[in-house]
Amino acid sequence: SHFRLATSLVIAVNVLLLVACGGLSAGSGSKTPEAVILASSTLNFGTVAVDSNPTLSNSIVNNTSSPVTIASIVGSGSGFYITGVPLPQVVAAGQTIPFSVQFQPTVPGAPSVTISFDNQNAQPIVSLSASATAVLAGVLSLSPSQIAFGSVPVGSGQPGTVTLSNSGTSDLSIN
Repeated sequence: SHFRLATSLVIAVNVLLLVACGGLSAGSGSKTPEAVILASSTLNFGTVAVDSNPTLSNSIVNNTSSPVTIASIVGSGSGFYITGVPLPQVVAAGQTIPFSVQFQPTVPGAPSVTISFDNQNAQPIVSLSASATAVLAGVLSLSPSQIAFGSVPVGSGQPGTVTLSNSGTSDLSIN
């Protein structure tokens, strides 16, 4: 009789747990969270030449059941800029909004920035981290800049030596 009582209690507790947890799940598939997310929350531009303008694509995905309004984008700077999101931007439930992040370095360095997409109350909806390393472009220099060959008969050659050097901070390829 104690055994039946203990078994009944175990069954009752398990039923309560199933009810509290929302029941059983069929399969092992994952459910999309109810949130506004970015396709990528971290962007790394790698090594970029100063005065270049690389662009990476991204998107905002509204996985909630109601629209959200992006009223401002905060944190752009240090050469990082968001394009393709006119403000204010309403993102409907289930909608995906593509946008681009541009990096326009003007000086060498390794900037990083957190860019936040904020609602009308200046509260972040979602944030993105961006980083890059900006370097001076390779600069090809010749030494000497001129070579005097003197009189060279047609059909013959005169040797001359020129040294090529890279005075920039990134590699150069000569094709």
